[in-house]
Formats: sequence, C-alpha cells, structure tokens
Amino acid sequence: TAATAGTDASSPSPAAPKAAPRRNLARAGDLQIAATDKGVTLMLPLGRKAEAPRTFTLSQPVRMVVDVPGAWDNAGANVYRLDSPWVEKVVLGEHRDFLRLVIYPGTAPDGVTLSLKAEVTPGGVRVELHPR
Repeated sequence: TAATAGTDASSPSPAAPKAAPRRNLARAGDLQIAATDKGVTLMLPLGRKAEAPRTFTLSQPVRMVVDVPGAWDNAGANVYRLDSPWVEKVVLGEHRDFLRLVIYPGTAPDGVTLSLKAEVTPGGVRVELHPR
C-alpha cells in the first residue's frame, strides 16, 4: 500500500479534534434497590464523596432525573428494571461532568405522584421516592 510521507493511516487527521482524557474518574458501583409498598430507595455506591446531586423532572414521558456532579466510571449496569408500582426502571448514563440517573415511574394509581429526595451519604448517593 502507498502512504503519503509524514502521515500514518491509523492516526487521526490534524483537523479532527482530540477527545480530552478523562481524569480523576471515580467508581460508581451497582445500584442497590429497596422497593416496598411505601416507595423506593436507591443507593448508588461511590468510590469518593460526591457533591450534592441536582434533581429535576422531564415530561413526555415523565421522568425524574438525578445528576451526580463529577467524572464517574459506572462499573454497574446501565439499566435496572424494578418490580414496583412506583418505579419501572432506572437508567444510568455517564456524561463528561456528571453521572445521570433517569427514573421512569411505574404504574402507580392515577393521581399519585412521587416525591424525590436525593442526598450524599458517606457511602454514595441515596435517592428516596415516596408517593404523595
């Protein structure tokens, strides 16, 4: 094969932006789930202390979101399916500056909404979901 002088076919072109290396990644472990008839508690174990999580909701479909600031390596699963009327599933996604938990509500009775509380604990981030 012919190669142009000064270039290597396996290296990126000079115009292609290089991805910044992800430094200071801490481990996020398997999501621990406790589901009862009174709600759901999620515990996300973390390899280092996290900053306070950000929470918000999205609509169509309705979802509750918990963002854990920082660079995290999710060592657990990406999707957790629950056998609960309150939560159908939780999806975890790594982003450059945060780890996101997206909580999909279950088939709770009409008119019942969930309250969401997320806090940092010595072992990670605890998320509590209870019907109001």
